[in-house]
Amino acid sequence: MSSPISLSSPRWIWIFVIVTFLLSALFDYPILGPKPLSDLGGLYLWLVMWCPGIVALGLVALGRTKVRELGLLNTGASTWPGACSFP
Repeated sequence: MSSPISLSSPRWIWIFVIVTFLLSALFDYPILGPKPLSDLGGLYLWLVMWCPGIVALGLVALGRTKVRELGLLNTGASTWPGACSFP
């Protein structure tokens, strides 16, 4: 098994920015496109807010980084519901 990849390198930061932009654009187009959706706009807006988190989790999995190294487990269980509710 190879060693974890440093996710703070400029290469991974650019990958994060570009993939987040492209994934967000898939959900932005129905909201802001030529025929904006009025009834499902809230759903798409919610999905756009989650795009950076989804991409970050994907890159963590690709980089084989351990969750302990991210510092997410040091916060305590009481902060997780709020953190997941308001991305």
